[in-house]
Amino acid sequence: MLDPNIVTVNDAAERFLHSLDAETRATTQSEIQRFMRWYGSDRPLGALRPHELESYSITVTSTTTDGRHRLEALRAFLAYTKRTGLIQENLSTHVRLARTGTKERALAAAATMIRLTPEGFVHLEEELDSLRNQRGQIAEDLKLAMADKDFRENAPLDAAREQQAHVEARIREIENTLRHATLMDRSDRKGGKLIVQLGSTVRLTSLADGKELRYTLVERSEVNPQQGKISIESPVGRALLGHAPGQEIEVVTPGGARKLRVEKIEEI
Repeated sequence: MLDPNIVTVNDAAERFLHSLDAETRATTQSEIQRFMRWYGSDRPLGALRPHELESYSITVTSTTTDGRHRLEALRAFLAYTKRTGLIQENLSTHVRLARTGTKERALAAAATMIRLTPEGFVHLEEELDSLRNQRGQIAEDLKLAMADKDFRENAPLDAAREQQAHVEARIREIENTLRHATLMDRSDRKGGKLIVQLGSTVRLTSLADGKELRYTLVERSEVNPQQGKISIESPVGRALLGHAPGQEIEVVTPGGARKLRVEKIEEI
C-alpha cells in the first residue's frame, strides 16, 4: 500500500478522476478541485483529519445551495481512497450535510467534551492567531477578485470566498474548543495509579516482531501521526486506555489483530 504520508491529495484525486467514466468525471472534477483549493492540493493524504472534513461540510452547506451534490462528490472520492488502499480509515463517513441552524450548537456540544494536553492547548492558540492574521490577506484577495466584474467565470473570487468561509469556520471551531476545554494534569490520574489515559505517552513492544512503539493519546483535534499522537478513539487508543505497564493488549485493526505489551507510561 502506498504511504498516505507521501501521497498528496492531488495525487489521489488524479487517480480517482481517471477511474471515472468521461461523463461522471466531467461533473465531479470541479468539485474535487474546489475541495483541493480549500484543503491544499500538495498536503499529504495522511494528514487529512475528520474534523477538517466536518468543517468543510459545514462550510459547504452554510455558504452554497448545491451542498448535497458537492459533498456527494467528495464522499465518493474519499470512499475511493479507502477502497483502493490509499488510506485505511473510511473518511467519507465524516462528510455529511449539516442541519440548518444547528452548526454553532453542534460545535459547542462537541467542545464541552474535549480535554486537551497543555501542548495541544498552546497549539490551538497558535493556530487561532495564525488564522486571525489571515483575515487581512483574504479581504485583499476578495477585493482584487471582485474588481473583475464578470462574476460568472471568476475562479479567483470563488476560491477567495471559499477560503474565507473555511478560515472563519475553523476560527469559530477553535474558539469554541478553547472556551470549553479543560487541561490534562497529574490530578487526572485515578488514585495515583499509573495507567494509560488521555494525555499519556506510552512505550510499547509489538509481540509479533519485537518492534518498539511510542504513542501519545490525544483528542481528535490534536492527532498528528508524524509526532506519534493518536486519537483515544482509534483502535490502539481504545485498547490502551486503563492499562498499566507490563500488561498486554490485543488490537483489532483493518490489517488484522496485533498483540502489544505496555512497557512504560511517561508523565503527562
